[in-house]
Amino acid sequence: MYQLGRAGRLLLDVEGRLSPNVNNHALMMADTYLELRRAEKAGVLTVTDWEVERRVPPSVRADLYVSMDFPQQERSSAFFLEIDLSTEQPARIREKVAGYWRAVEVSTADYFPYVVFVVRHQLRKNELALIFRRLPEEQQEMMRVVLIGELIPELMRL
Repeated sequence: MYQLGRAGRLLLDVEGRLSPNVNNHALMMADTYLELRRAEKAGVLTVTDWEVERRVPPSVRADLYVSMDFPQQERSSAFFLEIDLSTEQPARIREKVAGYWRAVEVSTADYFPYVVFVVRHQLRKNELALIFRRLPEEQQEMMRVVLIGELIPELMRL
């Protein structure tokens, strides 16, 4: 749910208070989903499956799971998308990565999706990239961090 802030209410000369129930994480998840659907409408990809808060056994929940076809590249792929608002500490990020790595270890699938952290700001992208560079090499391979505005081109490269 989007809402007018103080400046917007003043500009439109409307009364009202801010809702205390705004969930910025859910809004960014929606923005991410919209990026995927815009790319689909443009013919860049086709979303074949998606799920919010998908359980990744044994111990992780992905903010978004998406599988898609890339018709121009004649391939399909899937991704676990983590929506990052720059609020989680490095220890929590490492814990989440460790959970995904446990999922890789117990998986019997031929392919395990990339885990892509979606961020709004370059500073946060740099912070997460530094955390990921300090991981064991095999864990680094499955982790990516992208700015939301670069999501589609980056997914197309993976």
